[in-house]
This record gives sequence, structure tokens and C-alpha cells, in this order.
Amino acid sequence: MDRSVIHSLAAALSLQITGYVLEDAYSLSKTELVLNFRKGDDYFSLRLFIRRQTILIFAAHSPFRKPSNAQAIFEPVWGEICKAIWVQENERSFCIDLGSKGLLFFKMWGALANVLLLSTDRKVMELFRPDIKTDHQLDTKKLKDIAPEKNVRHQFRVYANTEKIPLRFTMDEEIEDGKQVFISTNLLEAYTEYSKLLAAFHEFTAAKTTLHQQAANDVQKVKKAIALTQKGIAAIETERSPEETGHLLMANTTAILPGMESIQVYDWFTDSNLQIKLDPKLSPWENAEKYYRKSRSRKIEVQKLNEKISALLSKLPEAQKQLEAIDEATHMKALLPFLKQKKKETEQRIPFYIFEWKGYTIWVGKNAANNDLLTTRYAHKNDLWLHAKGVSGSHVVIQHKGNNPFDPGVIERAAELAAWYSKSKGSAWVPVAYTLKKFVRKPKGAEPGQVFMEKEDVLMVQPKLN
Repeated sequence: MDRSVIHSLAAALSLQITGYVLEDAYSLSKTELVLNFRKGDDYFSLRLFIRRQTILIFAAHSPFRKPSNAQAIFEPVWGEICKAIWVQENERSFCIDLGSKGLLFFKMWGALANVLLLSTDRKVMELFRPDIKTDHQLDTKKLKDIAPEKNVRHQFRVYANTEKIPLRFTMDEEIEDGKQVFISTNLLEAYTEYSKLLAAFHEFTAAKTTLHQQAANDVQKVKKAIALTQKGIAAIETERSPEETGHLLMANTTAILPGMESIQVYDWFTDSNLQIKLDPKLSPWENAEKYYRKSRSRKIEVQKLNEKISALLSKLPEAQKQLEAIDEATHMKALLPFLKQKKKETEQRIPFYIFEWKGYTIWVGKNAANNDLLTTRYAHKNDLWLHAKGVSGSHVVIQHKGNNPFDPGVIERAAELAAWYSKSKGSAWVPVAYTLKKFVRKPKGAEPGQVFMEKEDVLMVQPKLN
């Protein structure tokens, strides 16, 4: 987001929220912040989402749905009136002046973007993203505050399929190589549309990447299985035929004495001598039949391997066709059949109820024995484990994603499921305990489904299936 757009954003916000009260503010993750403003019966909500180098902004005239486990932030200025909005000359920043209690400073620096609560003398009081260490001592006193230009009319456009990037937001600029998908003189409206489209694009890209990897792996697995099966057939066909060995024994039965463990015979198949192993407990004819049986088994094995290759060869074009269709997909609708198919395959493979929420997978146990299977066999130590507190119910697990913290909204959704799949399903509110799975233990001799937690946090939620 360049400086001119940021200053225009400040101007649009100045027209929108000057005189409004900051009703509350909360974070949903370390990259997502929501600010709710109100003036009488009029609401205005602003949601910021920082994704790598991109800042997404969603504006609405009604409050965004607030999860019960959202983290409150900037509480010292709740209830304060927005007096004015200032931009900083030659800087990619602006601030919301909330009077004597302080101001909110928006540092719009791409991946290092942050929102800071500053005192009136510009001391840092609180950070939206405290992990950006340099912002704890950020000096804004030398910055020159100026009022944004409010009466300048601009054209804001959103373009798709541009030469270098899939989506582009412009101000007073037309692009020849892109398709214009939105235009407005209202920056908040235009940037919200841009953010929605970009968020949808990222969701599509992530889904397509995952499906491509899975489909490519499926193709490679089929090719590898074909190669290994062909190698197995070749190994069998290059080995000495057990049937030939049986023929040689039948031609030398008189030379085989009781108790012999081997015999050397002339091999007319190769015009050389051959040492043949014998079972000393068997007669010459029984030893020959043993080799004949082995030969018949090998022929059956080769037949089955050839049938396997035929099945794999018929499966390969379909796997390749699916990979090509995924690679050619240009929108989420085209991926839906593959996503549904993968979900169905996963449900058949994983013996639990499966839910997806904000990119996370949630598993729910079906009964006491199934709870044990989920907790002791399937759940990873860094997965988040949940259970309705004080009542019997399903074990619920949120699969972890590397070292990333669990999204509060996902925790709330999993807690709603834990409440729903419990004896407290009919209650208005249900306490749900949660902790990392590594802090969950099953005592020796405990009944199916019985575990204890070494430590826990508790969340109050309403039971919900959908």
C-alpha cells in the first residue's frame, strides 16, 4: 500500500468516524485486528488483516462477529471519541486522535505493519503486534502531523489478471493489461472489495497448491507402483525356473539317496553341473513335486502382478487427467469437486467426525472407544485437545500447523463442537476445557475415553453443530 493510498484512506476514515466512539477493539490472531466504532445507532467496523507484505482492510457498517475468545486490546481508549485523524508527512502512516487518553498510530509498513496505542506525549503504551520488537521504542515525536486532504475526488479501481500480479488496487490509474473488476470513488468500499477478492484468491491458491501436490503424488505413486511391479516380474522371470529343477530331479531319482540334503546333477538346460537343495525328509518324487508347486505358485504370482499392472495402467490416465484439471483451474468453483472428493477419502480413512474451519482440521470422537483411538493414536502432541468440562462427551482435536499459534476463532469453533457432542448439548452455555494434547494423560486401567489433563484453560461457548 503506497503513501498516497494510505493518506486517502486516512481522509476516508476522517469523514467516516470523526465524532464516533471507539466501542471496543480486539485481536483474533497476531495478524488480525478489529476496531468497532459507534455513534448513536450508527456502527462502523474496521478489520485489518496482515498477510506477508499485504495489508487487507475490510470496512462494514455493522459489527463483525466477535468470537468469545477474542483478545481485548487498547482498552484504555475504549469509549473515547475520535477527535480527528492525522497523516504523517512523507510517511506511510496515520493516526486516530482519541483525545486526552491517547491515539492509535497505524504504521502501514507491509510485513512490518502494526497499530500502536500512544499516549498524548507519543510514548508507546500497547502494541497490536508486540513481536515487532523495534516498535516498543518507536519514536513518532519527530513526525509532522498534517490533516488529510478530504475534498479531493479520486477513482479507485481493482484489476484482475494483470501482467505481474493477479490483483491490483489503483488510485487514479488505468491499467491496459488488466481486467477492471471494480471501480468506485469511495476508497473504503473499493479497498474492501479488493481485500475480499485478494483473500479469496489466496484461499484458492492455497487449495490449488494442496490439491496439486496431492494429485502429483497420486500420479507418482501409480508410476512407482507400476515400475516396482514390473521389476518384480522381471526378477521372477530372470530366476531359475523351479519347474526345470523339478524336471532335473525326476531325471535323477535313482541317484537320490535317503537323507541327502543336496545333489549335483548335469543341467542339460544350461550344459553345466547344478547343485540342487533337497529336503532330507522327503522322497525324490516329493522333492520334485515341491519344485513343481513352487513353479505353479510363481506362475500365479506373475499372473497377479500382470493384472496389477493392467489395473495401474488403467488408473494412471485418470490420475493424470485429474492433475491436469487441477492445474487448469482458475477459480474455486472448479476445485470444489476435488475438495469434496479429498474430504470423502479422508473421512473414509479417518474414523472420526471431520470438520474444516479457517484452514484447520478438527477431529471429533464418535464414542468412548473412538475417543481413546483419537487421543492416544491419532492426535499429535502439539495438537490442541478439547472436552466439555465436567460431563461425558467427545474428545475434540485441532490439528496443529507447524509452530503457528492456534487461531482463537478456530478454538472457539472446536469448543462449540465439543459442547455439542457432550451431555451438556442442551445447555445455553457450556464450559469447555482445552490444552495441548501432550498435557493429556490416560491413567493405567482407566475406562475407555477417560483421561486427565495436567493443565487446562476453559472457554464458555454455546453448543453448535453448524
